[in-house]
Amino acid sequence: MADQVTTRLCVWIVKSHFGDIIANVVNVLASRGRLTFRQLVVFTKIRPRAIRATLLVLTQHSLLWHSSSTSASNNVLLGGKETDEGEEVFEFNVDECLLRLRFGKYLLIAKELFGDDGLLLVQTILDHGRLRFSDLESKIPELDRSTRQKLVRKMLQRRFLKSTSEYMNKSRTDRLAEMEHKVLTMESKNNSAASSSALASAKRLGEIRILAEERMKKLEEEAASLALKGSESSKTSNSVKGKGRERVPTIDEAVWLRVNFTAFNIQIRNSLIEEAARARYNEGAAAVMRAILIGTEESQLSLSDLRTESINSHSIMQEIQEDRDLSVGLAGKNISASPMSSLLKEYIHILSGSDASWAAASNGGGTSAGAGASQGGMAKPFLTYSSSSGGTTTVGGGTGSGSSKVHVEFAGVYRRLKQAVLDGYVRERWGLLAVRVVRILLSMGKMDEKQLAKVAMISPDDVRPLISVLSLSSIVSLQEVPKGKDFMPSRTSYFWYVDLARATKVVLETLLKTMANIMERKAAESEMPVLKTLLEARNRTDVAEDESLLTIPEKQLLQRWEEKMMKFNVLETRVDEAIFILRELPLLDA
Repeated sequence: MADQVTTRLCVWIVKSHFGDIIANVVNVLASRGRLTFRQLVVFTKIRPRAIRATLLVLTQHSLLWHSSSTSASNNVLLGGKETDEGEEVFEFNVDECLLRLRFGKYLLIAKELFGDDGLLLVQTILDHGRLRFSDLESKIPELDRSTRQKLVRKMLQRRFLKSTSEYMNKSRTDRLAEMEHKVLTMESKNNSAASSSALASAKRLGEIRILAEERMKKLEEEAASLALKGSESSKTSNSVKGKGRERVPTIDEAVWLRVNFTAFNIQIRNSLIEEAARARYNEGAAAVMRAILIGTEESQLSLSDLRTESINSHSIMQEIQEDRDLSVGLAGKNISASPMSSLLKEYIHILSGSDASWAAASNGGGTSAGAGASQGGMAKPFLTYSSSSGGTTTVGGGTGSGSSKVHVEFAGVYRRLKQAVLDGYVRERWGLLAVRVVRILLSMGKMDEKQLAKVAMISPDDVRPLISVLSLSSIVSLQEVPKGKDFMPSRTSYFWYVDLARATKVVLETLLKTMANIMERKAAESEMPVLKTLLEARNRTDVAEDESLLTIPEKQLLQRWEEKMMKFNVLETRVDEAIFILRELPLLDA
């Protein structure tokens, strides 16, 4: 069950992709949670035949989960709703629906990495939700079988495509509950009543959940790798024989294929990190960051990874473009004559130093303000050196600069990106003084009103109403510290701070509402009677071949409409980028 703002956005997304009938069903599912087929007929007031077709379409596009009401999790998740034994229940997949906002970006990434053929393949699979390899021949007749095989195999190996099965049609909650039930059943058979769910301790239930998650993750990985056959066996045979060419894995034509959105989201994440390095430093730092991300791309499996694998300077140099001049972004005597390795070392040293460490170094040592900034995570480094003990060190760590391997710290970069979105939101609504207050609270932690006014160099009369407005909007939070057991307000200290997770949640809700407003406005502009008739006329074959059949006022009206749509599309892209940062990138060090 989704909240009202998310439900409204999902309805508009589905309406623009599938039409009004499916949008009506999605509205009921997203707002009411899990429902049976009979309940869907009652709430939507749509004919059963149309609902069956709608459920098939949503399942084909992975927008719908379904499971039997006798599963281990439905007793809790149905919330006391009466259902027949074994009756199937349906649940809307909100996360999969919101990913449809980025289909355009996915197609651009596919064209950049795999060319026009990759663009055509990804677009075809997105249009149909999921396809078998044998179905691609009729869907993409432009590509011959050999080209399709090479392209699909390459995209499967790089994880931009993945296989799917009936197991993935259940929600993660159902799959986890069923796996926990299996583990408990197996233990109860082995140890009788000693390890049954009714007598198991909280600690043991936690261990069972961890074990169930590991087994479920293994099953998901197996389901995602069903499409390629013979890859592991060929590697084994080659290693034993020690000669001969490596066998190419074959594609199972009976397995269903779908787009792996995680791989495309990783590409979007990497481009945002590159832009963040460019905005913070210069073009050379962005080029080095791009080379590091490309060099460690194979190890990037999820957006929740803490860091990339370690990479040395030699591997980074191989990924940097040959025509890239790194000396442009550095200042120094005879810097242009320096070798590439020295320039790369300088950039790595810059990217591996946080703003707090540079401030402490310039002051001759660590200060309390610098320590607060480091703890608040205002400016953590992009890179960290790999220490010999397996940990990480930064520029201020002493031994870090002597290490030859580095990796990207996603936790610090995610905070930078989220704080940039938060700064823009606060600046637009309350001005620069509010941004200054939020940044100080993020960098230095909890502060009372007097201390905040002194550090921000703002008069107390101006700070008080500003803090009140930010607190009402849940951007700033209040911590009460009583001096005695009586909790008297006169003997209580009040400290202000910014809870980044809470603040970004508020901003995300506003952005989702904004995105829904944009889509509604675009639909309203296109549904105007005069314009709708004109658009239908322009789509006719004779008018498409000869636009002179349109009058001058009609051409002007179409031009104004296209300009509006272009502005809406630009705004939609910017809002979607902010939604991606706040929703898809986890706050790892919170």
